[in-house]
Amino acid sequence: ATTTDPTLRVALLQVSALGEAIGIVLLVPAALTWLRRPKLQPPASPAAERPIVYAGTLIVSVLVFSGRLAPTMSAETLPYALFPFTFWAALRLGMRATSTVLLICGGTAIWFHAMGMGPFIMPSIAPEHTFAQFGSLYLFLTVLCVTSLLAAAAQSERAGAEEQVRASEQRYRMLIERMNEGVNITDAAARMVFVSDRFCEMTGYSREELIGRTGEMLTLPELQQAWRESHLSREQGRAES
Repeated sequence: ATTTDPTLRVALLQVSALGEAIGIVLLVPAALTWLRRPKLQPPASPAAERPIVYAGTLIVSVLVFSGRLAPTMSAETLPYALFPFTFWAALRLGMRATSTVLLICGGTAIWFHAMGMGPFIMPSIAPEHTFAQFGSLYLFLTVLCVTSLLAAAAQSERAGAEEQVRASEQRYRMLIERMNEGVNITDAAARMVFVSDRFCEMTGYSREELIGRTGEMLTLPELQQAWRESHLSREQGRAES
């Protein structure tokens, strides 16, 4: 329908622009994540977890946007039932699963809303202005998509940082293991937290025997008292003479 009211034209333009944006937010992340192989795999999860999230999202989306729960629950709060599924995917399953869950939510919501059903249908609005009803739906989907995708991105960055730390530790460990000198690392209490293979060979103890023990076990009996005094001085911040 056409209208000559400038105010309605502006509102129609705003709703149309928001609808285009929602389409991009729903389709582009899903397409990108499914068409390319992710550089960082999400943490291992039970095999049934992903299908459960997808099926649960579809079921709840149908119940919410078909209006079947409206008689027993407040229509204004129904859409919030989708947030647990989107954040479940974001925190546990990665960006691909999150974009898929959002696509399920958005597609179901728009379909039922176009059929005149769901919590965002407002009977008080005149039929010729029904385009305005899409504004509240698009705004909700915008909040749902932005918050969920940001959570998934933050989780992905965190996992990437942890992977970099593990890789760095592995390179450091390999470098130490290739050294001819024995290397051991101790904590503040002088307990050994890391020993190289070469260090084990030099001392004649296994890694299991050394980890958690202090250097006192490697000191000659007549020098153990001196080792304890030296360690006590270091703990108290006194310089050794």
